Order: sequence, then structure tokens, then C-alpha cells
Amino acid sequence: MGDWTELRSVEQWNALKDAKHHVVLFKHSYRCSISSTAWNRMKNFAKDHPAISCFIVDVVGDRSVSMQIADDTGITHESPQVIAIEGGSPIFHASHLAIIPQEVVAQFASVE
Repeated sequence: MGDWTELRSVEQWNALKDAKHHVVLFKHSYRCSISSTAWNRMKNFAKDHPAISCFIVDVVGDRSVSMQIADDTGITHESPQVIAIEGGSPIFHASHLAIIPQEVVAQFASVE
């Protein structure tokens, strides 16, 4: 893929949540400076790891999507937040300044 895709609807999330491939979600608030710092760390992640499907969620504009992700994964909502999903299950999450791209990619068993 090599680019971030906006995750804008619960229907879009429902189609994605059981994906069997590698997925990274970045929950972002465009109003928050910490979120901007975390995004600056992650924005090149999709280009650097094209075998991973990368999605960004605007937690203010698409709050229902963000909250549905929290409900479905059992991971408490935070912003900014990154969630790694493999085989349809969350395998890693981090928030705020603990979001480090190298730690995210290291969670996947194999990334081509």
C-alpha cells in the first residue's frame, strides 16, 4: 500500500477488523500537540512498511469509529494511540509519547 487510509465509518472498520493481514491503526486528534508529535513519528510508517495496511482515525471528527474500535478490541480509547492488528486480533498498542514506529513494526511475526 505505502500510504495511510482514512478510516471514516463504523462500516469501514467492520470490514477491516477481521482482516488476516497486518494492520496498523493510528488514532489522531488534530487539536492535540502530543498527537501531532506522535503523528510526525508515524507519518512515514506506511511508506517504510508497504506490506502493512495503515489507517488513520480522526478521533474528533470520527468519534463513533474511534469508540467502536475501543469496544471491539477491548483497548481503552486514548489519543494519540497506535494499535497493531495481526490475524484479526490486536497484538500491540501504545499511546502518547510511547508511540515509536520501530516498536510497532517489531510486533509483527513477519513483515515483507
